[in-house]
Amino acid sequence: MILEKLNKYNYLDHIYVKKIIPSSIILNLSKTSIIGKTHRYNEIYYIGKNGKFISSQHLDEMQNLPMVFGDFKIQEFLNLQYILNLHQLENNNIEKYFYYKNNRWDLLFSNGVTLKLPSKNVEKKLKIYKRLLNNDKLINKKIIDLRMTNQIILTPNNE
Repeated sequence: MILEKLNKYNYLDHIYVKKIIPSSIILNLSKTSIIGKTHRYNEIYYIGKNGKFISSQHLDEMQNLPMVFGDFKIQEFLNLQYILNLHQLENNNIEKYFYYKNNRWDLLFSNGVTLKLPSKNVEKKLKIYKRLLNNDKLINKKIIDLRMTNQIILTPNNE
């Protein structure tokens, strides 16, 4: 019964309940890490690393979190986070994530560059993006579009 009540609090990550006979219990609780925020049902929700949306009513205002737009499932966002971490792309440089119904993402970085990812082969495209980061031709580019097979589209800042 206690566990059911505690599970209602989406901001909790690990819940450990130990009963000590005859009449005591020990509770160990930990909060989840917050990795983003989004709009749902005309309200701001935080995105927990535990895979749950957390009402802004349950947490104090958090600054410097990326905004996530679109009608996404939280697991899709967590999968993207996992892939970005796997390829050592710093998530703290991403200001906004845009999710599209065809299961693809656009990432807006703090330097103003938008990375357009495909719905499939995201890991392969991120490897290409990492190689492009070390290329001088990326200077003054506004959009890096990796959605097409065997094609990279670079849009300069002045367009």
